[in-house]
Amino acid sequence: MSAYPRPEAFRQQLNSLLQETRNVTWMLQTSKSKIPEFQHWYREWQQRMSDDEIMRWAVAMRNQVVKEGDLEAHSVARVTLLGSWNSPSFVDLNVPAHFSPAAVARRVSVGELPPTAAKIGVLAVERRWSVNTLPDYEVLEALAHCYGVLYELISEAHDLCQIAMADDSVERLRRTADGQEPDQGRPPRCMEISREHRTAFLRLATGELLTLGHRAIGREPDVELRLTKIMDRYGLTEAPKPIPPPTSVAELFSFAEYLVDMSKRTLMRDKTHIHIVHLISRRGIEMHVLEPVDKSEKLILYHDLAGKVARDGVMGVAGIAEAWSYRGDLNRLPDDLVDLDGVDGRGESLMVFAAWRSGEVRVWITDFVRKDDGEIQFADTKLSGREAANFLLPILAVWESQP
Repeated sequence: MSAYPRPEAFRQQLNSLLQETRNVTWMLQTSKSKIPEFQHWYREWQQRMSDDEIMRWAVAMRNQVVKEGDLEAHSVARVTLLGSWNSPSFVDLNVPAHFSPAAVARRVSVGELPPTAAKIGVLAVERRWSVNTLPDYEVLEALAHCYGVLYELISEAHDLCQIAMADDSVERLRRTADGQEPDQGRPPRCMEISREHRTAFLRLATGELLTLGHRAIGREPDVELRLTKIMDRYGLTEAPKPIPPPTSVAELFSFAEYLVDMSKRTLMRDKTHIHIVHLISRRGIEMHVLEPVDKSEKLILYHDLAGKVARDGVMGVAGIAEAWSYRGDLNRLPDDLVDLDGVDGRGESLMVFAAWRSGEVRVWITDFVRKDDGEIQFADTKLSGREAANFLLPILAVWESQP
């Protein structure tokens, strides 16, 4: 990934990795006498890999090297216009292999746009390399898929030998996946961020390059100490109990109602609330902090989350954010209004939102005012639907497109 902008270095490392990937199955077969019922077990795996287009490609590359021309012919930049919450439009352009995403973004000419898109619009440029022998796939994503399949294969081999993979001599010396083990054939999470590193974002209104303000929330390893701190800080009489990942829309909405109470306590104590999004999948609840400074960056972040929802099989989303609300006559607002900055009647709200892959959406909105002494005074919480959460449209579009 680090060699992506340098064609020759990338080609050399690609060839090396392809050869090592092939060596995994060779070395496994040399150990077949140590693995119970190897022939039957491995025959099923061979069939599975033979049915997998990307794995067939990796095997076929055993005696072939990727040549310079193979990369040059499939050097593509996917240019996407993010101008609204709806599905973005994109075009694939053939570009010189040595062009970085930022270099492509600065050279793209955008025609006339609607007023709102011109103000908040962002150009996302993702560099993609494929090869002649696998033209429909980006190379790093193909390699990550191979890694996930091979990790599952080797893990099963350990299970057959009744040995924990984490306990073998290689793993004790250096963890294969750095604590980010693949999950049932999926690549480790450290390989799933490659798209972010291959993409540049250009704000159309100013021509400046943007970076994603997006991070995971760290957790203190001492659980009892963490719970004690939470109880003391937010005035809880008993420690919060671990919440299992919701498995239905009813459980999701129940989880969101719990967030409504906790978000009020947090805002009352801290006077501000970070923008948090929980992604719910088979892996559990994955919590993200978003740090957009304006609507353009919020547009990028939620389109980026939509991609993660598609890749990870996310079933539900729940989040918390502070938001501006309007407490005046809606008919007095201009049609091309982008935000409420400087608008009379603007107020503050605390928003909790939840959406399930069935398309059901609920939003809890609690208006509040800051008193002269700094205290927070809440109004009654009101329940709304998807009309109050347009930022979820990229995620809802992903779910609508899935079976």
